[in-house]
Amino acid sequence: MPEIEQRASAGAALGYVVLAADLLGYGAMAVSGRKVATRAMRRAFSLADNEELLCFVGVGTPVKVKGTPPEPDPEILQTWPRAAEKP
Repeated sequence: MPEIEQRASAGAALGYVVLAADLLGYGAMAVSGRKVATRAMRRAFSLADNEELLCFVGVGTPVKVKGTPPEPDPEILQTWPRAAEKP
């Protein structure tokens, strides 16, 4: 599988993990970048030269719970007719 497809699949899976945690009432976040690209991390996971750690997912109890977002201003919304309804 090409690398770009592997990264896209990993990103989609990561999104679903974070979404699932949120739906269960938890907070979740991905920790990536320099924090997971150290030599110590590579050794800890016995990564080969051609392997890399994408991220860690931190899951916990949020201190602040998100409320329901406000409804959008109706003036900025548009209604598009269905193809069958076009004149």
